[in-house]
Amino acid sequence: MEGFREFAHEVISALRPVLPAETLDHVSFAIEDGRIHHAVIEAVGGAAKHRVLVPVPIVEMVHARATDGVSFGQKDAWALKRLLRKVRTDTDA
Repeated sequence: MEGFREFAHEVISALRPVLPAETLDHVSFAIEDGRIHHAVIEAVGGAAKHRVLVPVPIVEMVHARATDGVSFGQKDAWALKRLLRKVRTDTDA
């Protein structure tokens, strides 16, 4: 679980500067409640919804975790993979 917390912290830290305040509030509440998986999903969802630019390594890292079969439950992994298709990366510009 510690490895997952490190991953989540890296993802959320990378997205924090570009996410709107409302999304950051949802992410913060999820973290405070100990729902780290949900915090990552909220952050990626906010990036997709608000069409912010996300670094390619972050997208690749989230995709790898969503497809590894253990980091997220099946529904969460499916949601993340769907959201990642809507995320803009710095190669899309």
